[in-house]
Amino acid sequence: MKLTKTSVLLILALLLSASFVLLNFGSSILFAGHIADFTADKRLSLRPETEKMLSEIKTPLTVRLYVSAGVEKDYPQTWQFSRAIIRLLEQYQNASNGAVSYDVKYPEPFDEVSREAEMLGLKSFYGTDGKNVMYFGALVMADRGDSYVIPSFVELRRNYLESDLNRILLNLNEDRRPPKIGVIAPEQQIGNPRLPFIKPGERWNFLNQLTNDYQLVPISPQAVQIGADINTLIVVMPSYGLPPLGLYALDQFVLRGGNLILLVDSLNEHTNKITDDKTFKKLLENWGIYINPQQIAGDKNNAEEALFDGQALLYYPWINLPAANIEQQHLISRGLNSLIFRSPLAVNIAERDGVRATPLAGTSDAAGYVPAKFAVLPDKAAVLRNYREGNGIPANLVWLLEGNFKSFFTGNVMEGTPYAKQMLEYLPESLNPGKILIIGDTDFIYDDIWSDAEYTAGNPVWGIVPWADNGDLLLRAVDYMSGSHDYLQNAHRPLLWDISLRTLFRNEAGQPLADAYNNTIRRLKQNTLTVERLQAEEKISGLTLDEMQQLDNARKNIAAGEDKIREFNYKIEQETSRRVLWFILAASALSLLTILGVLFGVRLSRSRRRYRNPLEENHE
Repeated sequence: MKLTKTSVLLILALLLSASFVLLNFGSSILFAGHIADFTADKRLSLRPETEKMLSEIKTPLTVRLYVSAGVEKDYPQTWQFSRAIIRLLEQYQNASNGAVSYDVKYPEPFDEVSREAEMLGLKSFYGTDGKNVMYFGALVMADRGDSYVIPSFVELRRNYLESDLNRILLNLNEDRRPPKIGVIAPEQQIGNPRLPFIKPGERWNFLNQLTNDYQLVPISPQAVQIGADINTLIVVMPSYGLPPLGLYALDQFVLRGGNLILLVDSLNEHTNKITDDKTFKKLLENWGIYINPQQIAGDKNNAEEALFDGQALLYYPWINLPAANIEQQHLISRGLNSLIFRSPLAVNIAERDGVRATPLAGTSDAAGYVPAKFAVLPDKAAVLRNYREGNGIPANLVWLLEGNFKSFFTGNVMEGTPYAKQMLEYLPESLNPGKILIIGDTDFIYDDIWSDAEYTAGNPVWGIVPWADNGDLLLRAVDYMSGSHDYLQNAHRPLLWDISLRTLFRNEAGQPLADAYNNTIRRLKQNTLTVERLQAEEKISGLTLDEMQQLDNARKNIAAGEDKIREFNYKIEQETSRRVLWFILAASALSLLTILGVLFGVRLSRSRRRYRNPLEENHE
């Protein structure tokens, strides 16, 4: 039976409609930010750990986002960030079946919402006119009244957004009593141990971050006993070492099942002092930990470039370990991509019965050493002249020890004094298994090594902008040791703002080249600084032959670096175009299959109809 004109028009209309829908869907994915997760690591989807956590939330929680309406006009990038936060909150609401809800308020100058934001303590900033006050922060609250205030969202911290929200929601959901974390460190960084408060402005970024989930307790290096209520103790070894009373306190704390995070050093570059506490060294050896304070470790393969007296040097004792040199299977260090050390000590471990030792980070096999007495010299070129190659064995810089230990002391050091009766009983060996995390570098915790504190004024926790994972390793070590394992699932990861498909493909195409690209950019900046310095000297006093050669080499390096950057961009664009082309071909094939499916369906329907009609006639 032939198709009638009406049937043909109907089929064409259906095909046109299907093509229109496919075209709009494809273009929305490509250009309008349709949330279709084509990323290799599913960066547009919630992490499985986040979905599990949200599904278990029982307490109704609300996230109230404040973003001034004027932000859209004055700060488009910040406005785009706010849209990404809203998209994430929508995912949280859906994954939690409504247990986590959100609303958005748009403060206007001098209105009630603006006054509300100010009363909450949100951090204000001015519009481009320098007059209108704006806000971009959040209030996260539980029905029972507990709450957290994020004074402001910092765009450069965007990769921590999911992790930050998860930690807040976990705290509010569980009505958790924060464990006590003791800290022994230079007094100016944590406040006076005799006072019941700690001034945030005097703390390292990491300690500020720690107070968001834990109760921080400053402890004097002179303390002879660590309180039984201290869950985990962090010790940043002072340059003057620890007195015998303090060493006894550490010894007994570990034997009682305490958790110890220990940062030790020979040369602290921030104080430029060399430490060689022989008694402390013997305490470490009693635990099976061996260090050589006379030798500073270096790594040619993972050394950082640095400027000293205007000269760019690949300075081996400045180490930036990539993911390949970080243990990716352990909960503490899994997913970490960069750990920065300054003149660290190699840490060696001797096997002890009942103690499990796990190396968490170490150099490449291009490790070497320089005597500490030379490492302290201001002339870093002279330091490198005294650098000696190793034997091809990597130097471990971070270890975790777990198990039962024996005491370094033969009895209570206060025995025979009235105070001894007030102390806990002396333990010759472990009453409960303890944990020790040792890091061979005290500079490791300092802000300028791993993070930017520019945005922490009025926002000491969520204003931290890390460029390395030092803070993450320390925080996750506390999570692991204190038993807060739920936190360990909240690793940070990139947050994409522009989610058009071409942008996603470009991000994916650039991932294999990311490290080489960033290193090239860093070397380019170093050479540019060298050229600027030498050109300035040339105008003032002229240059020596060596300096002229150095200037020429720096210019050649800049030209080579710029060529390399252009090469990277070309490769990324080529790969991006290839992926987009494949997507278009796949979409076209899908469209064709859809059209053929419609035609087949119509033909099948008509065939059945033809077959059915004769049967109906016979029946009649």
